[in-house]
Amino acid sequence: MAGSQSDEPLITDSGHKYQAKLFNPEWLKRKGLESELPVVSVSG
Repeated sequence: MAGSQSDEPLITDSGHKYQAKLFNPEWLKRKGLESELPVVSVSG
């Protein structure tokens, strides 16, 4: 139902298989997915 709430958890994967594309500004631009938000690394 639209607008209903669920108590089911959302389970996601680590994203390691696609992180090279998802966080690659050139790839995002080629796909028309570029964002005006800055991409900042959170790894040390």
